Amino acid sequence: MVEAVLVLALSAFFVLLALRPAGTITARVKEEIFWQQLKHAWQRETIVVPQHGVKGFIEFKAHEVAFWEGNVVKTVIKLPETMEVPAYRLIRINETGNVTANTIIVKSTLSALTYKIVVQFGWGKYYVKQ
Repeated sequence: MVEAVLVLALSAFFVLLALRPAGTITARVKEEIFWQQLKHAWQRETIVVPQHGVKGFIEFKAHEVAFWEGNVVKTVIKLPETMEVPAYRLIRINETGNVTANTIIVKSTLSALTYKIVVQFGWGKYYVKQ
């Protein structure tokens, strides 16, 4: 009987050890997916807004990023649970595709990373610094 309890306890311990890194890996993958979604939505917005001749906005909220064309929200990307934008930011895209310069801070609880999305004035280019 003691041996069975010991085997069950060891088995449970090893299962818990295996599940903990899996959660971190899943969170990292979710963050990578967010960055890919942001990249594609951003590129689409900077191309489509000038084609339609309307103003566009990219709105960074605490837990989501919304892409507007005129008064219509076209895309909303949710941030993973491990990420947040501590300060609201609004990026404007005019009818010709020019973008307002700004810096957006995105915090991650994975390894306490802080990302800076640096939006360059002009034609909608941005880059991410850690």
